[in-house]
Amino acid sequence: MENTESPFESDRIEAARSFAQTLIVVDDEAGNQTQEHAINDLEPLKEPKRADSNQEEGGGDQIRTSSRASNPLDQKSLIDSALKAGLVCAVVRPNKGEDMAEQVAIAAERADIVSLDWQMGDKGDKAIKIINEIIKSDSLKGGRLRLIAIYTGDRNFDEILKKVEDSIPQCRRDEYKFSKADNRIESKNGLRIVWLLKSGGTQLSENLKNYQVGESDLAERLLVEFSKLSKGLLSNVALATIGALRDSTHHTLGKFTDRMDGPYFHHRALLSSPIDAQDYAVSIVLSDLKSAVDRGPVGDKFAGANAISNRINSLPIDNDNFKLKSLNGTETDLAKEKAEKIITSGYDSVKETVGITKKDAKKKFTSIFFDSLQDGCDAMLEFASLTGVRRHPNGKVCLPEPCLVQGTVIHSEGTGFLLCLQAPCDTVRVDKGTSFFFIPLEKCTDSEPDHVVPTSENPNSFLKLNFARNAYTNARSLKFPVSDPNNGRVVGAKKEAGGSDYFFKDTEGNEYRWVADLKSRRASRAAQQISRQISRIGFDEFEPFRKGT
Repeated sequence: MENTESPFESDRIEAARSFAQTLIVVDDEAGNQTQEHAINDLEPLKEPKRADSNQEEGGGDQIRTSSRASNPLDQKSLIDSALKAGLVCAVVRPNKGEDMAEQVAIAAERADIVSLDWQMGDKGDKAIKIINEIIKSDSLKGGRLRLIAIYTGDRNFDEILKKVEDSIPQCRRDEYKFSKADNRIESKNGLRIVWLLKSGGTQLSENLKNYQVGESDLAERLLVEFSKLSKGLLSNVALATIGALRDSTHHTLGKFTDRMDGPYFHHRALLSSPIDAQDYAVSIVLSDLKSAVDRGPVGDKFAGANAISNRINSLPIDNDNFKLKSLNGTETDLAKEKAEKIITSGYDSVKETVGITKKDAKKKFTSIFFDSLQDGCDAMLEFASLTGVRRHPNGKVCLPEPCLVQGTVIHSEGTGFLLCLQAPCDTVRVDKGTSFFFIPLEKCTDSEPDHVVPTSENPNSFLKLNFARNAYTNARSLKFPVSDPNNGRVVGAKKEAGGSDYFFKDTEGNEYRWVADLKSRRASRAAQQISRQISRIGFDEFEPFRKGT
C-alpha cells in the first residue's frame, strides 16, 4: 500500500505506537484459518430484486441479508500482525448465549484498543452492551483515550453506528458530545468508535474499499485509527511521554529493591512527623521516572522544531497565510513561514523580519490558530488553568475529598475569594481550632491575571483572579477543626447532601466553597510574592545621597 501520510500524521502514528500496548478482540467466530480471505476475484455487486424481501437497504451499496452470514476471524493472522505492531493481543471467543459484557469492560480498563464483532449470534446486542459497559466504566473514572472498533462482515455501517449511538444514554451523549461521520462516531471526550469491514464476501464498491481490512493488516490499521485521537502537537507529546514512562517502569522498579527499605525506615523514624514520609516515598519514585523521561528523545522528537514545522504545515490555511485577528474583526496576514520562525526561534530573534509588533505578538499571536481573537483568548485561559491548577471540582480525574493546603482557593459571600498560604507542614497534624493564613483574591478582567481557575458551573469557563491590592494588609486568619483524626489530622471538605460542591466549615460554623487547588509551584510563588511585599524596606535617609530603586 502506498504511504500517503503527511509528516504530522507520521508523528501522530509514532506517538500512538509508543503509547498503545494492548488490544482486546471479541469475536464468536475467531479461529485459526490458514489462508487469507480472498478479496479480489469476487462477484460484482448485484442489484437486489424486489422479491428479495429478506434484504434490507442501508444506503447506496450497503446491502446485507437479514440471516447471518459466516464471517470467521483469522485469529493467528491477527495475533501475528499485532505482535509486529508491538501490541499484546487477547482474542475472546464468547460461547453461544454467553454474556461477557462486564468481563470485557473490566479487561478493557487495562486495554488501549477494543475490537468487537457485530453479529455474535444476535443483531449487535452483545456488541452494544459491551460498548455501553466500557463507556460507563470509563466515564466513572473521568474518561480516557479509547478506541472501539466494530470489525464485522456486516456492511450496513449507517444502521450499525446509528444503533450504537441511539443505545448510549442521553447523559453520556451530552457528556461525550458525539458526532457521526462516514464510518465513525467521534466525541469531545477521548472516545472514537469506528466501523471496519472484514475481508471476504462479494466485491466492494469504491467507497467501501478503504474500510475493508484483512486480519494481517488489522493491528496496524487500528494503530492508525487510535492515532487520530491525538489532534495536536501537545497531545502527541502527552502520548509519547506516557509511553516513555511505561518504558522506564521496569528500570525504575529495578532501583527500588528491598535493600532500600532500611534507609527509608531510618528516614521515617527520625522525622518529627513520620507520616510526612508517605508523600516522600511517592515523590522519589516520580522523580526517578521523570529523570528517565528527560534522558529520552520525547521533547526533541515531538515538541522540537521539526515537529512544530510538521504541525504548522498540517493546518488548513489559504495562500500560506495565517490571519492575525483583532477584537474589532480586522485581520492582518502573517505568512506561514514567519509564524513558524516566531514559534521555533522566539519573537525577539526574528522581530526585524516578521512584520508584526511585540505588542501584537504578545496579545494576538494565538488568534492565528482560531476563528477569532476571542476564541484564542478562551484557549489561553484554558491553557493557563491547565498549567496552574492541580485539581478542581469539575476535574475529570477521580480524587479523594479535597483538603485545605497551601494553594487552596475558597470562596464565600462574606469574604470573597481567598487563597490559602499556610506552610505545607502546618496543613497536616491539625489540632482543634488550628488557624490557617489566607490572602484575598479578586475577580478581574485583565488579559494577564495572576491565576485562572475553572468555574464550578462549567469546566470550560474560567475565573480570572488577581491578588487584591495590598493583599498582605488584608490577609486574615481563619480557624478550622480537624476533619479526620485518623487521616493525618487534616482539614477536609464535605459535599452537602444532594449537592455537587465541596465546602470547608470553620470553627464558627461558616462555610467556604472549595474553588480549586493551585499547583505547588504556583502556590509557593504566591507565598514568595506576599513575603516580598512584607519585607520591603522603607526608612528616612539623606535625600541627596539616596539611590533610586
